[in-house]
Amino acid sequence: MHLTPRLALPLLIVPLLAGCGADALDARAAAGPVERPVRVEAPQPAGKVAQVRATGRLESADELRLAFKVTGVIAEMAVDAGDNVRAGEVLARLDRTETGAAVERAAQALAKAERDLARAEEVFARGLVAKEARDNAATARDIAAADLRAARFNQQFATVVAPAAGRVKARLAEAGEIVAAGQTVLTLAGESKGWLLRAALADREALRLAVGDPAEVRVDALPGRRFEATVARIAGAADAATGTLDVEFNVVDADGLLRSGLIARIAATPADAADTLSVPVSALLRAEGAEGRVLVVADGRAVAREVRLGAIADGRVAVLEGLAATDAVVVAGAAYVDDGEAVRLVQD
Repeated sequence: MHLTPRLALPLLIVPLLAGCGADALDARAAAGPVERPVRVEAPQPAGKVAQVRATGRLESADELRLAFKVTGVIAEMAVDAGDNVRAGEVLARLDRTETGAAVERAAQALAKAERDLARAEEVFARGLVAKEARDNAATARDIAAADLRAARFNQQFATVVAPAAGRVKARLAEAGEIVAAGQTVLTLAGESKGWLLRAALADREALRLAVGDPAEVRVDALPGRRFEATVARIAGAADAATGTLDVEFNVVDADGLLRSGLIARIAATPADAADTLSVPVSALLRAEGAEGRVLVVADGRAVAREVRLGAIADGRVAVLEGLAATDAVVVAGAAYVDDGEAVRLVQD
């Protein structure tokens, strides 16, 4: 059987291509292993990336809940929410009918006890009663005097007086209402101790801070303004539900612009910020919470390095542990390189 020219041509090409493929494989084998192209960068000082950032709510450092000591009917509420008050200013009063009657009753009881004691001492001096009777009358007089002091004290606290200068945060009762002893009728944000900002931080962030570390506060309601702050307190235990730690910051408000309840953002600078490095986020091969992995180039090969991560900002991530400033970190091409594989450095 004879092959037609149309069939003979493919049969001739197949051995030719097979020969070419073998030659190409031999050429690649002779050239050695393929070097993956990567771009590297030395870690940079973290700067603001190393700051601990959070959001919280402002409140007065000496916020007070004011109440009457006794039960009664409110006669007057002299202030409203938002009012500025002076120390010693009367803010609210109860109707004094009951407290006044209690004082009068106690005063009359004391007067009677004093008369009884005077008669007991007279007859005791004449030897007509035992010493015990005289002592009992003296005790009754002392009890009556104590009752009068208590009644006058209760009458005094039937009036709510501002214990310090500040601003009324909330008014919780109205004139004519009956209130129980100790029921809050006003909350006052004092001005003497400044402002507090409370924020819930992840444990790895909170534990980087120490009392006294500096911070900066920004309030969305006051654009362009910055307020100095310091770490005041770090909770001793994490919240069981969220795993976060509460951190309090003292905030300085020299111009009196802040108000209780404002939402604020804080950036705190921990002591380790000066030594912290950062790399582009693109350098991360893996990131799970605070744990991460990057590649560094050493002797022409990529080497995996486990690192501890901090905050992320402006496309960079803080590296708290695991890198030195002299390391060559793979910032482009890492996803295509295996640990230990030969690499070739390229420029942008």
